[in-house]
Amino acid sequence: MNGVNFASAGTGALVETHQGKVIDLKTQLRYFKEVEKLPRQKLSDEVAKTLLSSALYLFSIGSNDYFVPFITNPTALQSYNRNEYIRMVIGNLTSALKRTRTRSSGCMDEVTVLAKLHNRELSKVLKKLERQLNGFKYSNFDFYTSHSERINHPTEYGSKCGLNKFELCDNASEYLFFDGIHPADEVLNQFEKLLWSGNPDVAGPYNLKTLFEE
Repeated sequence: MNGVNFASAGTGALVETHQGKVIDLKTQLRYFKEVEKLPRQKLSDEVAKTLLSSALYLFSIGSNDYFVPFITNPTALQSYNRNEYIRMVIGNLTSALKRTRTRSSGCMDEVTVLAKLHNRELSKVLKKLERQLNGFKYSNFDFYTSHSERINHPTEYGSKCGLNKFELCDNASEYLFFDGIHPADEVLNQFEKLLWSGNPDVAGPYNLKTLFEE
């Protein structure tokens, strides 16, 4: 077994995000726990423990929790203040991280504020977990800043700003966005390189290359 992917497009840290349309984070964690048993069934306890503890666990989640409500139900967040809502998202994400370690524009202004607050709180939580969990090492990729730089200065990264809605183009690699939300393949390739070998201010405190080498 070289790796397992539990991802479900559109999932958030909160079960309410795209509820009924995705495999929510809680269910993904249940699947992880089931797969986690397999090495223990085929290997010795010591070898299985080493395999699981040395594995790389990649979490890419959270943005949908802020973006989706503003598209599907703009009034959904009115019963929470910003900090309360962010604590809910971070709390679910923190719980997920611990469980994997138990055994081993305009209308978007509010989304931008929430994203920045989320990133700030997530950074604090990860540093706290690093102190609490023996051997816990992580790479936190600053997707927000990397993406914002390309939105504000697209030509510096070899892209055009984007596409008008439903407009088709001859060469999608020239554009920043594939559609109204998702980055184009060329931009994702740039992100992959940053995540793999980027500086600590982009992928820190370790990039993936450093994690694999240790």
